[in-house]
Amino acid sequence: MENTPSELVEYHDRKDLPFQTGEDIGRGTFATVYEAKKPAGEYIYAAKVFYLPITETDQELQKGRIKQEAHLISKAQHQHAVSLIATYIFNNKIYIIMEPLADQNLEKYLYDTIGELRTEERQSRQLQLLSWYGCLTSGLAYLHSQYIRHRDIKPQNILIQGDRILLTDFGISNDDPGNTIKTATSTIGTRVYKAPEWKEMGTGYARPGRAGDVYSLGAVFLDMLLVYAGQDLAVVCDQKGRHLPYREHTSEWVSQLQGSCQELRENVYWFSTILFLCQRMLEQDPDARPHIGEVELCWSYGPFEVVPASRCDCHVATQIYKAMGADEVLDQATINGHNLVQDLMSQRDFMVD
Repeated sequence: MENTPSELVEYHDRKDLPFQTGEDIGRGTFATVYEAKKPAGEYIYAAKVFYLPITETDQELQKGRIKQEAHLISKAQHQHAVSLIATYIFNNKIYIIMEPLADQNLEKYLYDTIGELRTEERQSRQLQLLSWYGCLTSGLAYLHSQYIRHRDIKPQNILIQGDRILLTDFGISNDDPGNTIKTATSTIGTRVYKAPEWKEMGTGYARPGRAGDVYSLGAVFLDMLLVYAGQDLAVVCDQKGRHLPYREHTSEWVSQLQGSCQELRENVYWFSTILFLCQRMLEQDPDARPHIGEVELCWSYGPFEVVPASRCDCHVATQIYKAMGADEVLDQATINGHNLVQDLMSQRDFMVD
C-alpha cells in the first residue's frame, strides 16, 4: 500500500528509499535542495533535505510539526502552488519531495532581468512579470481558502518553471536565522518582507494571520513593479545593495514612487494601478489591508481589465462579472460591494456618475 504524502515514514535501509537524490541544486543554512527521481523513473522532482535536531525532544517536536503541516500542504492542489509528493526520514535527515523542479526562483529572475543587456529580451521578461501578479494572487487566495497561511512569502520562496510561477515553502521552511524570526510555534517569517505586526521579541505572542501574507505579497509585488518599470531595486536597498525591510520604509518608498508616478504613468502601462494596489496591501494596520479574496476580485471582471491579465487560465473560474467597459465595471462593483475594485477604477480616473 502506497504511503500518502503527509505520512512521515522512517526508513532504515537505503535500498528501501522511494526516491534517489542526485545533483545539489541549492544550499541554505539548514537545508539543501537536490534533484530526485523514483528508482525506475525519469521524471525529476525537487528534494529538500535537512537534518533533524540533536535532542530527542526537539526531534519529536519537529516530526510532529512536519506531520501536521504536511497534511495541510498535501491538500494544496493549485497550478501556482508546488505539490507535496512525500515526506520521510532516513539517516537522521528529513526529506521533503515536491514537484515541479523549478528552473529558478523569483529573486534570480528579477536580478537577471535587471542585468539583461538585450533590449528585446529584457522587455519580454518585464512583460512576463506583469502577467504574474494575477497568478500569485490566485495562488495565495487558494491557500487561504484551504486554511493554509504561508507566513514566509518572499522572492526566494516563489519558483519559476518556464512561464509558470509557483508559491513554495508554505508551512515547512527553515531559513537563515540572521534573516528570520521564530514564533512560539516555530513558524518562520522573513525580515525583509515580513509585516509590521511581526514583533522583534520573545515567544508567547499572537502570530500574524492572513493579513501578514497579504503584506508580504504586496512587498514582493513592489519589487516586481520596480523591475517591470525598469527602475531596478536600488530604491529599496542600502548603499551596499542589501534589501531594506519593508516595514520600516514602505511609506517612504511609496511616496518616492508616487512622486515620479506621472512620468511613469505616461511611459509604463499599469504602473500607477499596481502601485496603488501595493499601497493598499502594504498598509501598516493589518485591518486596513484588503483580504486576498478582495484582491483576487480585481481579476474577476472581463473582458474589460481592471488589472493586468494573467497569461494562464488561473482566473477563468473567477471571471464571473462580464463588463465591456469601465462604466459597467463600476456599476457592478458598486452593486456587489467590491470596494477595492471601485478604488482601483477611481485611481484610474474612472468615476461613478
